[in-house]
Amino acid sequence: MAVHPGTYRPRNNLQLQKTVDIEGVGDSGAVIIERAEFQISGKGNLLRLLNLTLADSVDNAVMVTDKAECIVEDCEIFSCRAAGIEVSGCETKATIQYSVIHGTSYHGVHVFNGASATVQDSEITGTSKNGAACSEPGSMLQVINSVLASNTDSGAEVHDGAHLIIRGSLIHGNGTEGVRVDGESTSAILESNEIRENEIGVWGWRGTMIKATSNNIWENTREDFDAEDGCQVNHLLSQQPLPTFAGLKRRPVRNHWQRPTTAGAKSGDWDQQEVQYGEFKRPLLATYDNKNSAKALHVRSIHKSPDQAWKHSVGEEHPHLVEGSLVAAKLTQEKIEVAQHEEEYLLQGKRVLEDVLCGPASYHVTEPWKSQFEEYGDTC
Repeated sequence: MAVHPGTYRPRNNLQLQKTVDIEGVGDSGAVIIERAEFQISGKGNLLRLLNLTLADSVDNAVMVTDKAECIVEDCEIFSCRAAGIEVSGCETKATIQYSVIHGTSYHGVHVFNGASATVQDSEITGTSKNGAACSEPGSMLQVINSVLASNTDSGAEVHDGAHLIIRGSLIHGNGTEGVRVDGESTSAILESNEIRENEIGVWGWRGTMIKATSNNIWENTREDFDAEDGCQVNHLLSQQPLPTFAGLKRRPVRNHWQRPTTAGAKSGDWDQQEVQYGEFKRPLLATYDNKNSAKALHVRSIHKSPDQAWKHSVGEEHPHLVEGSLVAAKLTQEKIEVAQHEEEYLLQGKRVLEDVLCGPASYHVTEPWKSQFEEYGDTC
């Protein structure tokens, strides 16, 4: 099916259950399809989208389910209210080539429930979640010679038993991790990538396996490579010296004296009395001293409580740790200042009484007690 240049706005989502080729005629960006979701399902059915611009979709721009297959080539996808491309279900496949996905309200590419997808020679930028995400056992995501940049969360995230392969790609400027690998039976292969200017370059934890070779990981604001809680890197436990491939910084082993742990804590239970210390408990609090952490303790939870929870220091003179947001820290600091003012006020009153009862002393009386003292002295 050839679509001539113009802007099209279908009345309904395009639900397809047969093999269809849709190709835009003319230059790149000449064919724009707005507010529509392409849905392909059914074993053996193939949807091929070529040279199209998919904009302002009310849900996903493309959804592939039920053992169908989709090829997206030389397309631009942006401003979706959900994911750019969502692939779900065993034997369901998607290939994204020479395309740009940006400005989505969820992941750029979302692969789950046993599906597989390949992103090659493409760009995924500026999403409100992860650039590419893969989850659940049997799911597989490959990113080859592509760019994952400036996404709100991670450039790429894999968790809950899924598998990720990234080769020859640039991952930079993402809000949290460049690559996040999370959960037992989850694995990632990273080869010949440049991972820079993220908060953390690569983060693996909770029994994951990472194979990393010939990567350039540098200039990430917090850490370049962080392997915790039984994460295995190149088949070595994280407690062993990490491999010296390009860009990887060695880091000291964190023990229970350096990092308090909250093993078994439920989401939101961050009271100080809940914090336990133990060498074999999972560390959740990591101390960082840079512009991102504001000299604070960053909290990572095991039950998906907000990742932006912080323990803030309210001031250099009063190094109290405050649970919660910057607003909570500010309110606590204001309470401390009010208490200090009240304490000073009471001390001034005490000094005035001592002067009256015991004779003048060399106290420096300030307002408002100064005026009251002078008035009291005149009365006497």
